[in-house]
Amino acid sequence: MTYLSMLTQEIVIQKAVNKDAYGEPSYNAQETLPARVENETKSWFDSSGRERITNTKIATTQLLTTRDRIWLPGTNTGNTAEALTPARVEKASVPSGAWSVFMTYL
Repeated sequence: MTYLSMLTQEIVIQKAVNKDAYGEPSYNAQETLPARVENETKSWFDSSGRERITNTKIATTQLLTTRDRIWLPGTNTGNTAEALTPARVEKASVPSGAWSVFMTYL
């Protein structure tokens, strides 16, 4: 069993592509990605020295950014207020470099 076969759930994302004149992001159309969503608490210190704590980890094969929107399984994808934005993204690769997994923390 490979890690890719463990991506048994689906999330809906919207990639941020630009900012308008007021600094608000604009987004591409929604797309569905295979993912693994886990409840996991992670803490770290950001660049300003503040402690950040997240409680959801998402594994995907596509890089997400801290500006993208994510709808978890069971949320209303028509409601942008239910979308979450990543707090942190990490990359993990297999030694051969054949594929990468991205861990996104919400």
